[in-house]
Order: sequence, then C-alpha cells, then structure tokens
Amino acid sequence: MVYRKMKQLMKKLSKQRKSQISMTLSYHYHKVMILRLENLELNFPVVRDRGSRLLER
Repeated sequence: MVYRKMKQLMKKLSKQRKSQISMTLSYHYHKVMILRLENLELNFPVVRDRGSRLLER
C-alpha cells in the first residue's frame, strides 16, 4: 500500500528529486532489513530451542 503511494508521488516529482527520494527510501529499507536480521539472529536460538522441545514431546 505505502510503496504504491510512494511510487505515485515519485512520478509527480522531478527526476532529480525522485532519485534523492529513492536513495533515502532504499537506505531506510536496508536499515530496517538489517535490524530485522539482527533481531532474527538474536531470537533464533530461543526459537530453535522451543522447536526442539516441541519435537521431543
């Protein structure tokens, strides 16, 4: 939803501005992805532990 709206906005804007926005968007997106991956790595042992316990039962 949000991505589609952003695309529509970017179409209206000039090319120079568009490139700036896309750069910042991609930067924020990658930042979020990195944070999510870090969280997954932190939570993974717990999830694996729970999974093994469930399999044992």
